[in-house]
Amino acid sequence: MRRPRAKLIFFICVLALASFAPGSSHAQAAATFDQGLLWRVEKPGTAASHLFGTVHLADKRVTALPDLVRKQFDAAKSFTMEVSPDQSNIATLAARMVYMDGRDLPGVVGEEFFRKVAALTAGIGLPAEMARMFKPWAMVLLLQMPQQKMEDVLDFMLQRMASQQGKPLSYLESVDEQ
Repeated sequence: MRRPRAKLIFFICVLALASFAPGSSHAQAAATFDQGLLWRVEKPGTAASHLFGTVHLADKRVTALPDLVRKQFDAAKSFTMEVSPDQSNIATLAARMVYMDGRDLPGVVGEEFFRKVAALTAGIGLPAEMARMFKPWAMVLLLQMPQQKMEDVLDFMLQRMASQQGKPLSYLESVDEQ
């Protein structure tokens, strides 16, 4: 039975690039970081940090980092993701996505609607007997995500780059905290 790779993608939402070396002046920082997905966080007396909002896709238009983002990433002293993609969190997430109390998706959304959903999940390799276990919110997320290899998704790519650069890795929260 093939497990859909996309069901694990959505749990990583934002990555923070923290503890950067001090950079440009405040005026230049305001001009450079006033829009887009890379934000500069400053406080007098401390090194600037950056927060980069990610899109959890493997599309080359997403994974090709703009020069400014790559420069700040390479200068970062550490790398922080929202949630660790470790086996424990993946297992916790998987448990949250499915009914374990006797209910099922057809019983919640109705048989007619479920048949429509099952036709869609068949197209991504998820048979109806598995699809029936998913909670509605998890099914919506699963169907919205394109099929892609986890290792090619931007968040995982950035984590891999940080690890290759020897940066300490940390995580903001667990799946339970989310």
